[in-house]
Amino acid sequence: MEKGIDFCKRSSDAEPLYIEALEIAEQRLGANHPNTITYRENLEYLRRNRQP
Repeated sequence: MEKGIDFCKRSSDAEPLYIEALEIAEQRLGANHPNTITYRENLEYLRRNRQP
């Protein structure tokens, strides 16, 4: 993510985009494609590091 963006405030905005990217990648590339795995890992990272 771009420097200076407040992760806590922007993570809720980003999550739907990560989900959409993952769904598209799974449909078009398959679940085990390296890019799909990267999208999945990015979404997991976002969720793990989100502040309550």
